[in-house]
Amino acid sequence: SEEKGLLKRPVALLNLGMAHVKKMEPEMAIPYLKEVLIIAQERNNIKIEKEGHLHLSKAYKLMGDFKNSHKEQELYAELMKSLLQEQSNASILDVQHTANSEKRNIESKVNSLVTVNDRKSKAIIVGGISMVFLGGMLLLYRRKKKTAEADSKRFKEANVLLRGENKNLRTALL
Repeated sequence: SEEKGLLKRPVALLNLGMAHVKKMEPEMAIPYLKEVLIIAQERNNIKIEKEGHLHLSKAYKLMGDFKNSHKEQELYAELMKSLLQEQSNASILDVQHTANSEKRNIESKVNSLVTVNDRKSKAIIVGGISMVFLGGMLLLYRRKKKTAEADSKRFKEANVLLRGENKNLRTALL
């Protein structure tokens, strides 16, 4: 396969091996599939390596070499388990990231509501204090007004009395 320029193309080699397995030509498939495994391991390409083991096990089975077929199936199963674990870990991380993102979003909204509630509370407190102050001012105004009215009435009565006495004194002096 080096001559054909396939050395750097493990997918092409895998496809050739798979085609030979499908055509029931395991002797032709095995060299391609072994080369796929070498390249996949060098490049740390677990997916390609997994597929290589799967199809190599099928090729050995077609040849009646059940020992090697079983060995390849076990390697396939280990890689599959590893990939599933990676996918599971990635899914967990995605869920955690999404949960953390939603948590931050909710916390932001709660903080916003708390801020709004604090502002409303302050406005209510300031309004309440203003009402008490204005009520107190109104009460003082009414008291002063009543006192002023009472004083005015007393002064008018006293003025009427003083005028009457003043008239009496003038008449007495004349």
